[in-house]
Amino acid sequence: MGLFGKLFGGISGLTATCPRCGATMHGDGERFECPNCTNGGVYFMEDGELVDSLDRGRGRSGRTCISCQNSLDGGVRTAEWEDGDNAEAYITCPHCRYHNPF
Repeated sequence: MGLFGKLFGGISGLTATCPRCGATMHGDGERFECPNCTNGGVYFMEDGELVDSLDRGRGRSGRTCISCQNSLDGGVRTAEWEDGDNAEAYITCPHCRYHNPF
């Protein structure tokens, strides 16, 4: 982003809702800052979701759902026979709930 974009990014940039306080945040589509939150308040767009700056890149598996092609990060892993009738382990997609083979 050039100097002009940085100066006027808050005016002409994209908006998002702060997950912590609900305020409208302005950003460039990748980085958003909350005007109300003083502890942190910086979020990044990753895989279509706002991620706190402290959690950015943490635990990213790089795996995607077979059904919806969204990231499986944050999905719940179920071990073999954990739910009583699954012979293979799977990860439940946090977006569409599809059971992806592990």
